[in-house]
Amino acid sequence: MQNESRLLHITGIVQGVGFRPFIYQLAKANGLSGYVKNLGNYVEILIEGDRECLDNFLKELPEKKPPLAKITELRTKNVPFSGYSGFIIVPSESGVFENSIIPPDTAICEQCRSEIFDPSSRYYHYPFTVCTNCGPRYTTVRTLPYDRENTTMADFPLCPECEKEYTDPLNRRYHAQPVCCPKCGPEIWLSDREGNVLSRGYEAIASASDLLQEGSILAVKGFGGFHIACNARQEEPVNELRRRLKRPEQPFAVMAKNAGVAESFADLEGAGREYLTSHRRPITVLPRSEEFNLADSVSPGLHNIGVMLPYTGTQNLLFDRVPDAVYVMTSANLPGRPMVVDNREALEKLKGIVDFYLLHNRVIANRNDDTVIRIVNGQAAFIRRSRGYVPEPVELPFEIEASIGVGAEMNSTVTVAKGKLAYISQYIGNTSHVETYRYHSEVVRHLIRLTGIEPLHWSCDLHPSFNTTRFALKMGGENTLKIQHHYAHMLALMADNSLPLGSRILGIALDGVGYGGDGTIWGGELFESSYFGYERIGHLLPQPMPGGDLASRVP
Repeated sequence: MQNESRLLHITGIVQGVGFRPFIYQLAKANGLSGYVKNLGNYVEILIEGDRECLDNFLKELPEKKPPLAKITELRTKNVPFSGYSGFIIVPSESGVFENSIIPPDTAICEQCRSEIFDPSSRYYHYPFTVCTNCGPRYTTVRTLPYDRENTTMADFPLCPECEKEYTDPLNRRYHAQPVCCPKCGPEIWLSDREGNVLSRGYEAIASASDLLQEGSILAVKGFGGFHIACNARQEEPVNELRRRLKRPEQPFAVMAKNAGVAESFADLEGAGREYLTSHRRPITVLPRSEEFNLADSVSPGLHNIGVMLPYTGTQNLLFDRVPDAVYVMTSANLPGRPMVVDNREALEKLKGIVDFYLLHNRVIANRNDDTVIRIVNGQAAFIRRSRGYVPEPVELPFEIEASIGVGAEMNSTVTVAKGKLAYISQYIGNTSHVETYRYHSEVVRHLIRLTGIEPLHWSCDLHPSFNTTRFALKMGGENTLKIQHHYAHMLALMADNSLPLGSRILGIALDGVGYGGDGTIWGGELFESSYFGYERIGHLLPQPMPGGDLASRVP
């Protein structure tokens, strides 16, 4: 029977998820020859063999792909037969970037989690254990292609045992870029307020667990930044944390070992359980249960509570000695400022707030705060879209040229888009602060570099005094489009609901204040909107208030 040859180009989440070894094994199982390789921001596959085997390969590819892989486009064409003698994995090459991206950070998988609790495993009690199905991705990557030398794991040369697993296409750790072990990987340690090392390795985690039970407040370094932790079952440490952070009422998120423990203080009925236990591990806002047995000061006066489960090895090990423990886990940042990510920065900025530091020496390339969702009509509604989801693209209901939206001032994010795919950045914060504005600029550069989308069009808020508006005008010049703040919300609603280009809606924006098209401050709008413009058909009565934006806070 005559052999045929086909060339495949696949875009999507196909780097760092075990995609190439999967293709290798699938080709071998179907008796095919050829190669698979990364080309910049997509994967190229050449397969050769019998037509029936080729067809079966193409049928099984989307059905059996790795759990973290996501294919957004698969292009196939017939090419001349080359006569490869077998199937090989070719080292990565830099190529033309297409709409593709590395995967988000995900929770430690059950296989790796089992190993860190298995005394016979070489990964026993090692908190940085990962494979191609789990662990940090986005927070480690510096540039593309997504290979170890382009990540923060380049600081940790592989030992012979890890090298063997890393280079074996049949091993689940094949080309898992964060792979490491106690011999060659990052190290964890516990320090006091002055940075003096008190203990290392699992002993440091065990001591941290004991200190939390005793009422101490700790800084804990994770994938994408630091958390501040304390015992959520005791009023005294929670109130003391509130005093130190000057946050008298804002609710704290908590972390429990598993869903069973979470059920002792939260209602997990319906979709809440599904999202809470997913590999994305968001903070899920759930109703408080009738038998609520945490400190009331965790979420004072509220009927709900933000809950998450452990997603790192360190967090899982913190529950090793006290399985029913519940910890406050709040982001380590001052209001509106970026989350702390560097060890030295933590020792300086968190001084007087925490008593001890649980640190490690893996550099965080990209800050990434926890995602926060709540369940509305059985679906996740994002309060903050970040870890576990970023930089995974969302699909638009139309196609656009390469564009970027730089966000407004508070609770800012950045979005780059091309074709039908939009890549939304992690949560950035309040860009009126100099530190956050600098961070915003870093995120813009990094997202453009990772996606390979060079914006032809820039968009920003209509407000002339926002730092983000000035930034967009500087970068985009005459190609910058200013958008009225509340109209931007209407456009987001339309895109979120996949409305086609010709759609028109009536929408209400109750988003506080926004700079209006007439140069006054607007608030409380009723719009008739399309993707191409709006009519302001109703609004709250305007009030003369000297002081501009400041009047909204200090009337």
